[in-house]
Amino acid sequence: MRRGHPWIVSRSLWTFVQALGSSQTLRDLLHSQAEQVAYLPVETDSILADLDTPDDYERERPPE
Repeated sequence: MRRGHPWIVSRSLWTFVQALGSSQTLRDLLHSQAEQVAYLPVETDSILADLDTPDDYERERPPE
C-alpha cells in the first residue's frame, strides 16, 4: 500500500490541482483527497523509483 509512479488524477479532481497555492504540492492534494485514492497492486518495485533528472531516467531505463 505504497504510492508510486505514475499516478493518475481523475478529471473530477483537476479543479483541486489547479487551485493549489504556490506553497502547496500534489502531495497536499493526495492528503486532502485521501478517500478518493485507489491502489492498484503491481508485481514490481520499479514504480517506487525516484526519477528526477534525465540521468536518473537513463540509469533506470530498460534495455532496448
